[in-house]
Amino acid sequence: MVASRGVRLRAARIAFSSGALIDAEIPVTPAEMLDGLRSRAKPSPMLFVFPAMGPLAMTMSGVTFPLDMVFMSDNGKVVDVVSEAAPGRLMVHSRAAARYCLELPPGWAAGMGIAVGDRAMVTPMIRSR
Repeated sequence: MVASRGVRLRAARIAFSSGALIDAEIPVTPAEMLDGLRSRAKPSPMLFVFPAMGPLAMTMSGVTFPLDMVFMSDNGKVVDVVSEAAPGRLMVHSRAAARYCLELPPGWAAGMGIAVGDRAMVTPMIRSR
């Protein structure tokens, strides 16, 4: 996701129809996607972008804190919300086909009013290295 010399698209701003606005890190390489929030001491917003719509399975293996997961279709519709997925849980599956998974600190999805059926607009943010 290199935009130009020294600039990478590694973050996005997600605006929900509920009014929630979240800035999230985007893991780019396969290793970053596999690691996710696993090596972090505390949760922070992370947006996983997959190449196509389909059933998604996210692992909580090695994560030491609960997470909210917001699954979205390729047109930005929220298709599933998992609240406070337990740390160490092997897999969390979307209940519907999705293209994006937004991982959030526990309680954020409900606290921000994010629910199935909401719409989200994902805008890439350019950050210099």
